[in-house]
Amino acid sequence: MIYTGDCLDVMMTLPTGCIRAIATDPPSGTGFMATEWDTFEDRDAFVSWLSFRLAAARRLLTFETGIGAI
Repeated sequence: MIYTGDCLDVMMTLPTGCIRAIATDPPSGTGFMATEWDTFEDRDAFVSWLSFRLAAARRLLTFETGIGAI
């Protein structure tokens, strides 16, 4: 199944351990083409942003699975 929407909003509606795999392509924090969604104040802000989302995603995975990030 494919979910669309803000990842945090969608993940909060799902029960723990309900997903077998997650594939994601998060922003790299490089300011690619000066886009707002890929621009962060500094590296710490980017790491905090990404860590929070990965922790939320990890909660959804079954015990024996993982996250694939491009």
